[in-house]
Amino acid sequence: METLGFRGVEVVATRQQGRHLKATARFGPGDVVLSEAPLAAVLYDHSIPERCEWCWRKRDEIEGSQLKICQQSKWARFCGRECQGHAWKAYYKRECEALKVLGKKRPPPTVRLAARLLEKMDQSDQARRAVEGLLSHWDEAGEQTKETYAHMALAALSFFLPGVELKQQEMGDGSHRTRSTAHLFGRMACNCHTTHDEEVRHVGIGLYTFAAMANHSSNPSCTQFFQGSRMHFRALRTIEPGDEVTIAYVEIAACYPELRHTLLTQYYFDTGPLPQELSRRELADAVMIVCKDKLAAGCESDKDLSLARVVVGGRDTECGLLYLGEPTGGGTEQRPEVRLWGMAEEDGTRACQSIGRALALFKQSKLVMDSGDYTGARSKLVAVEAYCDELCALTSGAVASLGPCHVLRLRLLESQLRCAIELHEWGVALDAAVKLEGPYSIAYPRIYPAVGVHYATLAKLWNFHENSKKAIKYARMAITNLQVTHGRGSRLLREVERILWEASAEASV
Repeated sequence: METLGFRGVEVVATRQQGRHLKATARFGPGDVVLSEAPLAAVLYDHSIPERCEWCWRKRDEIEGSQLKICQQSKWARFCGRECQGHAWKAYYKRECEALKVLGKKRPPPTVRLAARLLEKMDQSDQARRAVEGLLSHWDEAGEQTKETYAHMALAALSFFLPGVELKQQEMGDGSHRTRSTAHLFGRMACNCHTTHDEEVRHVGIGLYTFAAMANHSSNPSCTQFFQGSRMHFRALRTIEPGDEVTIAYVEIAACYPELRHTLLTQYYFDTGPLPQELSRRELADAVMIVCKDKLAAGCESDKDLSLARVVVGGRDTECGLLYLGEPTGGGTEQRPEVRLWGMAEEDGTRACQSIGRALALFKQSKLVMDSGDYTGARSKLVAVEAYCDELCALTSGAVASLGPCHVLRLRLLESQLRCAIELHEWGVALDAAVKLEGPYSIAYPRIYPAVGVHYATLAKLWNFHENSKKAIKYARMAITNLQVTHGRGSRLLREVERILWEASAEASV
């Protein structure tokens, strides 16, 4: 067994679990278990106009709300000369020249991150050893994935070395630089972390070489919290010395086959088939359905998700399920698979067609939303909701059907909430937020960032609608969560505390 210590946490390498993190000290809920700056990190394209390239502060966090654009590249923004100077010395001098050469052909964030890592590795043997010590899973990757990494390697080297012509056949000729950069993309794919703001909206991506040693769990002991690009692991529950420090690699509010597919194709480990015996929590993770019959002992209502037995892939089951998940066919592209039991074949075919149309429209709505056209996204989401209603009708004869807790419903409501807030449609926003509370309580642990943020949203909306009683209720629930997941210095926590004070003052009048 090999160990490496780091501030109350150590990397332990065993034959059974590989490398993973274990606590060497006791941590209580909300304690910072690990704090690490990235070896390199980049903002996502949508974040660049709103954040300082160096400190990552948002426009509304800067005095005077001013961000000055780089006059040479017309790309990065800075909150002042100090940050611009730091970035120039660290990486932006080379990057600015490359951006000028490329003009409007901006490289994607992963290519920019790889170029910054290449620069770090050229400057420091310690950085090179840290990166090359990470797993790339190159041997497990398919040929199509390797080819993709090779193309990305050429793009990264062209960006890293502007003006130097690199030919694709160099990969086949055994160019060490090109091959090592392709392997770098393999390491990035399974070791990078997506950074987010306090409201769990994606901001950028970074490589944290120590935090990358943490294993995945669908019931993690820690959550990630970011201050700028610095990442903190905050304990979600008490962690004793010797306990493993785990995080969630992927969104845990997903159906089991979808989660299994992501972990297998991106991180190369298999969580195994869906168990036959499932608890309420495990079944919620797996299928997110509403049970129509009280099959299992102890079911209290049709919203209880405990079922007697589930046999995935079998023809004979004691319940009918509808879920999305494992891909059909080869390759890494994820395609929806719909499995239905206890239904007429004709209805099953129609249900599959409806869910295919719903997913296609939902994907379009996200693209439209990300472009800033929230009115256009809303119209597409209305159509998605109609397909979901159709699915409920089509599957109503099955033992279990697509209900308000299905993962597709959950994501639809999240998108509707986002659109309504951006369009200042506060009544629609409140309706979506209220509908989301139930699915969130099933999909997530009781203390979790998404739950705390959602309670904060409900507190704001109820306060706006002048319902002091409910504003107080959800503000208190949000504070309980955010004190653990975000910490006392969180701007969001301070905002919710202000809402609690205002609502309490209003209620006392």
